[in-house]
Amino acid sequence: MVVNYQMAYGTVLYFANYAYNGYYRGASNASLAIVGVSNVLWILFPAMWIVIGVRAVNTGVFAPILCTIPIV
Repeated sequence: MVVNYQMAYGTVLYFANYAYNGYYRGASNASLAIVGVSNVLWILFPAMWIVIGVRAVNTGVFAPILCTIPIV
């Protein structure tokens, strides 16, 4: 959980620095898309694993959230 927290935290700091210092000015649309998509991935996946880790500690179930939905 701590490693994933650090990945998400570092990504948020990087993106805040990117936006605050205006590095997006003059950048092409392709590079803006790459920065945007990669930052979203580096925030969403660690957040997902943090949720899975907290749930594993609380319930003992170490599986992705979608794997625990019962199929009727």
